[in-house]
Amino acid sequence: MSDGPYTPPPNPGRFVVQSMLALRAAVLKVLDLITPPELTVVEHTLAVMRTQMVHVAAKLKLADHLENGPLDAPELARRTGAHPDALERMMRALVQIGVFRRERDGRFGNNRVSRVLRANALGGPAFPEYFGASYHAHAWAELEHTVMTGKSAFERVHGTSFWGYFEKHPDQGATFDEAMSRITELDTPGVAALPVFREVKKLCDVAGGSGMLLAGILAKHPHLSGMLFDQPARLEDARARLRQRNVLSRCEFVSGDFFEAIPAGADAYLLKDILHDWDDARSLTILKNCRRAMNPNHRLLIVELLVTDQPAYPMVHFLDMEMMTVLSEGRQRTEVQLRGLLDEAGFDLRTVHPLPGLSTLLEATAR
Repeated sequence: MSDGPYTPPPNPGRFVVQSMLALRAAVLKVLDLITPPELTVVEHTLAVMRTQMVHVAAKLKLADHLENGPLDAPELARRTGAHPDALERMMRALVQIGVFRRERDGRFGNNRVSRVLRANALGGPAFPEYFGASYHAHAWAELEHTVMTGKSAFERVHGTSFWGYFEKHPDQGATFDEAMSRITELDTPGVAALPVFREVKKLCDVAGGSGMLLAGILAKHPHLSGMLFDQPARLEDARARLRQRNVLSRCEFVSGDFFEAIPAGADAYLLKDILHDWDDARSLTILKNCRRAMNPNHRLLIVELLVTDQPAYPMVHFLDMEMMTVLSEGRQRTEVQLRGLLDEAGFDLRTVHPLPGLSTLLEATAR
């Protein structure tokens, strides 16, 4: 995390993002119509290679090494400790799929895509580092188990839950936390700008992790006080972020387990990308614990990617597969499914706020 002044990330409107995705989907659909289907199947099958190449590029910090200008493969290999010939061949393949560029003299340089992999970039390398990691790839290799049983392939492969694995491998857990924090950074300006926070006095961010979202909301709304609720180890990192945003004095930290109880004392509770990690039964437990902590008419705010059938946005279906295969039988849900869970837990869904980008905030009140 940088010690410099915070600069909010660019925040394209939802219409702009969806329009770009719709145009991209339309172009790909036309290309699919004129491409032999056998070749399309081969390309889909080889997609795992893309994942692993981008993963290795992120892990070796190649974009950072190229930040000051193009380098040839031997120099890149010297700086990263890689095998020169193997690295050149991988870079050549990455250039072909639009990640990095190659100069006429054979040197490799950054392009608009590879720059996202720099450590100080908005996206950063943590997301491809997580998705391409061997422990994650091993779970996906057992997708058939999940499809046949409905049970987590990750738990079958590793003999423990996703979260239990990180307790035994904290370095991998730190990479995952950083990846999720970078994603939250994209959503923070849109969430913080919602008018609902003008009517809230104290906000509890449930399982708020790094504190990225709560810090952004508190910075935007000086009248607000905050409560960050998470496991003790995560709260320490969050303190530094809240201090950096000059909002630490307005936030309290409470540790605990949301399956057991959620602290009372706030008039609004926030769940960002939490429910999708869990099946309906455990999601209901979280929601009911929120309800027990709340007074009637207090607000519950849920940020999730909603499942739709729009062809312009297949990513939500891929993430749904991730929740099913890797997490504890989690799932991305439709608005109707979330409304049903909220109703059963004692909430009324009042408003649905589409956010810039692709996430949605659902605002409910306690009955």
